[in-house]
Amino acid sequence: MKHGGRRLLDYMRRHLAGAGIAAVTVVMAFVVVRGAAGQGRGFEPWEVDPALSSGVFDVPDRTGYDLSGEGEEGEEVDRDSGERETDEEKDEEREEAPPKLEEELFEEREQIILPNGVTDDLAHSGTVDVSAGPEGERPGSLPGEFPGKPEDGTGAGDLPGGVEPGGEAGDPPGGAEKPPGGEEKPGGNPGGGEGPSGGEEKPEPPKPPKFSVVIDGETKEFENEDEALAWVADNNGKNDQGQYFEGFVKDENGNTVPSYTDGEHFGGNGDTSWDYTGESSVYVVPEGTKALDLVMLANNETIRTIVIPKTVERIIVETGSRFVALEKFVVSGENPRYAGVDGLLYRKEETGNLTLYAVPAAKKSVGTWPEGVTVVGESAFYRSRLEEAVIPDTVTEIRDFAFGESVLGTILLPESLKALGNMVFDYATPGEGEEAAFRRIIVRAKEPPEVTDMTFVRLDYNLEKKLGEPVTEILVPDSAGNQVYEAYLMTWGMALAKRYRGEAALRILKTEQGAEKGYEYWEEDGKTGYRRLGEERPLFWSDSSGLYQRDGEGRTVLLKCTVSGTFADLSSLEIVSAAAGAFD
Repeated sequence: MKHGGRRLLDYMRRHLAGAGIAAVTVVMAFVVVRGAAGQGRGFEPWEVDPALSSGVFDVPDRTGYDLSGEGEEGEEVDRDSGERETDEEKDEEREEAPPKLEEELFEEREQIILPNGVTDDLAHSGTVDVSAGPEGERPGSLPGEFPGKPEDGTGAGDLPGGVEPGGEAGDPPGGAEKPPGGEEKPGGNPGGGEGPSGGEEKPEPPKPPKFSVVIDGETKEFENEDEALAWVADNNGKNDQGQYFEGFVKDENGNTVPSYTDGEHFGGNGDTSWDYTGESSVYVVPEGTKALDLVMLANNETIRTIVIPKTVERIIVETGSRFVALEKFVVSGENPRYAGVDGLLYRKEETGNLTLYAVPAAKKSVGTWPEGVTVVGESAFYRSRLEEAVIPDTVTEIRDFAFGESVLGTILLPESLKALGNMVFDYATPGEGEEAAFRRIIVRAKEPPEVTDMTFVRLDYNLEKKLGEPVTEILVPDSAGNQVYEAYLMTWGMALAKRYRGEAALRILKTEQGAEKGYEYWEEDGKTGYRRLGEERPLFWSDSSGLYQRDGEGRTVLLKCTVSGTFADLSSLEIVSAAAGAFD
């Protein structure tokens, strides 16, 4: 049996090629060794699955070895003739025959007979997963998957150009169909390229170098410069000469060291600080400061970074920061009231949630939003030049002047939003000779967030200045029967109509599929509202007393009483019911 296994391997090397057949070779060697060791039994050619023996190369089974033990050792059986060849005759043939190319080997379409059980793990390519044991599959592999390739990206049986039998370059072996969407099987290498095989771990990417600072002759390492700025502001914010920390510089040896300057370069009064006039582009709020005022002075066009130490308990920014060149806030991790994430400033609330407090005016994009942001505070995006503002889907409220004087091109409001304050979208006045920038406001909420009569004041520069078509577009969700759009038209549309008249409101409030084209503005006897095209009566309307809606039977329902004072006479109106909260 031992010599028969050796000759079997020799035969397969001469007649077979390709990654799939190489895998079969290893399996057959394994089976032969098991038989020799008494761990298995011999098998007969007729025990092999006929579909497998004919299916690998689509030709009838012609040649094989007699491994049953009945034939004489060292002889190969030719089934067509019944004759036997000796080792000496085969050696003579080997010497006389010219070497064959791999393409010719495949044209001969030789066949090997496999024992029962080996075919269980046969892949569509005609290969066997040699690493699959009798108890199950190799970890991290699918049945019939190639074992991992060497580091040079090639494997046993690979043909020139990386072409497997039955396919083009880059196709799965044996012409098998590629997984949809280019998906790879678990445990394989993407695209058959280089990389660890099986369950081997990939090496971790190198970590960025530490930020080193020499402080009082000793080197201290930090994860990054921001962390170093905050630490020095908290722990070495003032030196022995009474000077204040203003950022980092390089000393004569090339080391990064803290720089200090006189207190006269810091504007403030007592516990409050509001300005820095030194040469650095970093404004480190002085040690011991309790309050930081970002709106006190006229525009500061030099400061790029503001560092807030742990002692700051209050930040004044309600009407918008005047640091128009600011790119980021850095906040001490030990500050109990405020936090900085990705350069944005947040206030910590007693509920554990966060309020977005200020977005640096010169920041170009927001990469990370922390968890728990529920409110966009007053003037948070004041003068912002972000390319777009995608408000996180945890926000429920946007307060007054939130986008005041910003030049944002796109504002995306989340589905979680419930209410907007006054003058939320206050536009930026264009410079002399400039045109107002176009703005698109995309709303995801299917239920209209609550607005006030002042929410859309100064929404659109062209309409405010009566210069023609609006430069602002509000897109709300499409829906079956335009139910969502009608709900917005009844609330947001009525608020827009009070500011810009109804025709203009329909040119602002839209949907992607153009739902606004099915409605028109309606006005009669001091009443204003909207109706569907082709219908005589309005869907909803308002007058000096309130807001009304027509129900399914055409009757009037009071949605909101707008009469100021303690007394409202609605007896002359044909109202059949009042909605919940109509008199709140």
